[in-house]
Amino acid sequence: MGGDNGSPSGRGSELAEEGKCLFPVTPSGGRRGPGRREGVFFNPAMVQNRDLSVLVLQYLLDSDSLPGRDKRVLDGLTGCGARAIRLASEVKGDLEITGLDIDPSAVETANEGNRLNSTNVRFAREDVKGHLSYNRYSYIDIDPFGTPVEFLPAALGGLLNGGILGITATDTAALTGSVPRVARRRYGTKVSMTHFYQELSCRVLMGHIARLAASLERGTAPLFFYSSDHFVRGYLKVIKGAKRADSTLKEVGYISYREPFPPSVVEPLIERDIPQGEVMGPLWTGPLEDEGFVRGIISTMESDKGWNYLGSYVDIRGMLQYGLEEANMPLGGFDLNTTSKYLRTSPPKMVGMRGELERKGFRFSRSRFSPTIFKTDGKVETVLELFGTGGGGNRWYR
Repeated sequence: MGGDNGSPSGRGSELAEEGKCLFPVTPSGGRRGPGRREGVFFNPAMVQNRDLSVLVLQYLLDSDSLPGRDKRVLDGLTGCGARAIRLASEVKGDLEITGLDIDPSAVETANEGNRLNSTNVRFAREDVKGHLSYNRYSYIDIDPFGTPVEFLPAALGGLLNGGILGITATDTAALTGSVPRVARRRYGTKVSMTHFYQELSCRVLMGHIARLAASLERGTAPLFFYSSDHFVRGYLKVIKGAKRADSTLKEVGYISYREPFPPSVVEPLIERDIPQGEVMGPLWTGPLEDEGFVRGIISTMESDKGWNYLGSYVDIRGMLQYGLEEANMPLGGFDLNTTSKYLRTSPPKMVGMRGELERKGFRFSRSRFSPTIFKTDGKVETVLELFGTGGGGNRWYR
């Protein structure tokens, strides 16, 4: 059952509204948090997740970026069918959409939503892993309750060459490193909690996917990854071929990091062997965004004022813009509060840091992962001076 959807059978339940659609479900939880697992609930906290998927599919269709003659889309863990129905109702263009769930009440509820919204999604009670052993799709969306690990081999194998995977994970305790033993067990990586844990969670997930795909002789290219307070979400392209797989693995490595290092000391260590010392990995060390993809979604949003109905339109627009700023910037970033605490000084203003660093000729970007983190290609000493510490700040990363 999908982690973003769901409610005890839709019959007799209230109607939930999202986007341009109505769903015969009982909302579970508020505007934040993962909701409950039991039943076929509808989780309003995942509205941004679903809003962005509508924009992504619209851009992929408009740019002819989906492989296959028929643009086949699979919502692999459909729950009440919210994502599948919204894609069918709100994306302009021809999509052949299928939604699967093993819960019969979920499929029943999804079909009620189909009728209520006059959409033509094919909903079926079927296991997604078995289904993908003999079906192929242009786009596959996997949004489970918890980790997506068990579904990844089937999803990677079920995509046409050049297909797009949309993936969600809600096991943030493992991905952020707050429970290292679970991260090691599920994702095969050594990771611990840092102040840039949101970005780190995306790198852990993408690194796992890249290594798994490579074992299936498939290359993977991140298009856009981001995190929320209770989930990690990513879009990536999957390309068949051993050479593409080998190329992808060059972006998987280890980072050297130890609190309270200033975060620009984070350095990719692309090595064949696990390095000694205080390191985290293996994880994704390359870009988490494709500039062309991000610009394309922004262009899609700006080309049609009709998208203003999306509940998270403003948040998505800002997140994408920060994503462009972050392109080709170092891993991690400086957190205003954390760095100021270590240096025993008051946090500077973000706008002041930008002005001073750009005046000195360095690049600066806000982070889509946190409102208090910025990235720069400036030297550590330079940044610490701007925090009011002078050159003596070196003691924090020795």
